[in-house]
Amino acid sequence: MKLEAEGVALVQRAFKLNNKSSAAALALASISGQGAQIPLASKLAERAIQFADNKRHSVLANSERGRLGFVAGDVGDAGPFIAAAKAEEGAAGVNVMAELTLGQIAIKSGEWVRASFHYGKLIPGNLREALNFIEQSAKRLNGNGPLEFTVLHACLLAYAHPGMKEDEIARNRATARTMLTELHHLVASAETEEDWAKLRGIGEDAEIFIDLGRMWQEESLEKAIGSYQTAVSITANEEAAENTKVDQRSVRLSSNLGTLFQLQGNVETGERMYQEALSKIAEEEGKEAEVVKTILAYNLGRAYEDEGDVVKATQWYRDVLRQHPEHMECELLALCL
Repeated sequence: MKLEAEGVALVQRAFKLNNKSSAAALALASISGQGAQIPLASKLAERAIQFADNKRHSVLANSERGRLGFVAGDVGDAGPFIAAAKAEEGAAGVNVMAELTLGQIAIKSGEWVRASFHYGKLIPGNLREALNFIEQSAKRLNGNGPLEFTVLHACLLAYAHPGMKEDEIARNRATARTMLTELHHLVASAETEEDWAKLRGIGEDAEIFIDLGRMWQEESLEKAIGSYQTAVSITANEEAAENTKVDQRSVRLSSNLGTLFQLQGNVETGERMYQEALSKIAEEEGKEAEVVKTILAYNLGRAYEDEGDVVKATQWYRDVLRQHPEHMECELLALCL
């Protein structure tokens, strides 16, 4: 963090000394964008475009300005800048920032922008076309794309696009699983600040590892558990940093993780996770909280049943029935024990 602050200060000083420096303006645009100062970042990117004195600076500045337009939610604004960046890069090059922005536009809006992206005009299409285009870019990158591109590519592969045959869906999901597993290895092995800096925040996105856990559930409980554990750790860190009330998503994750441990035969660990999750949500009120409590109570009953503790299992099943008399499965299990 100290080195980052020093770097920002040096860039700001360079811009003050020469406010026509395209490189300095572009660097400040990126910094401001990361700080959610989108209007300021957009103006700095436009300044970088205005004073760009070489092709590379012009391509990067247009790409950044297009990305900022998308972040601001204005696809029409983003279009001309992405088009300009791709035109300057030429057919032989691969503008990763432009490709990422185009892919995100497709995912968010359900519309696709063809490779030409002529004058920023949107051409209706679907996510299947988005996947096709991203795969073409991936081939040109030949495995040298940034992590952000890998995640986008994997997400598109994991989605069951309409019209796909079952074997293609299975093949794509297996490829996505492999790609995200490699990312998970990087996150799991990250120790130093330098390691985390290389991940550029991707290692802090719990949804990636939730999806990965789901993809592994049928193939490897061990790998599914590892993915869910990473997701639980991320959500726990978010809660601690924000010092907010209980995130029910993290409670549900703990419940899912407990179930996987139980399926693996590690019933005691599953039971402990259910108990911890239930304790965490005990004071929460509302319909969603009640649903989660019911699931956890039922899971505890099943865990104790697996352990052979009929008394405790019956107590938990009856606890569910007191709150939800219509819960037929609990009623049947309680009668059978």
